[in-house]
Amino acid sequence: IIPMESIQSGYRFISLRNEFNLPIGMASLFVKIDVKDYIPSEMADFANALVDPIAHLSKDDLMKRREDMLTTLVDQEDLIDPIVIKGLETFQNVQPKAGETPNKDPKPKEE
Repeated sequence: IIPMESIQSGYRFISLRNEFNLPIGMASLFVKIDVKDYIPSEMADFANALVDPIAHLSKDDLMKRREDMLTTLVDQEDLIDPIVIKGLETFQNVQPKAGETPNKDPKPKEE
């Protein structure tokens, strides 16, 4: 008796034995064993979805999931600290506009 956990795929020699479990001379079988998981036909779609979940989703499901993620990101902007937002606005105001050269002198010129 061979436990199912110990059976592996591949080629094997199986020696033949009599009713007293003694080997019958040099008699043996050469077999090829393929171990596969049994999946009932009604569960095939579910098994395929586990193997490749993105391919299993419909385009509508993917678009809805994308919209949900974007909504979550937009909602999280409310959680940003107002000091950080003010700092970002100040940084954007300091940046030179297109075509302008940046002011390398940190002090304003006095006239």
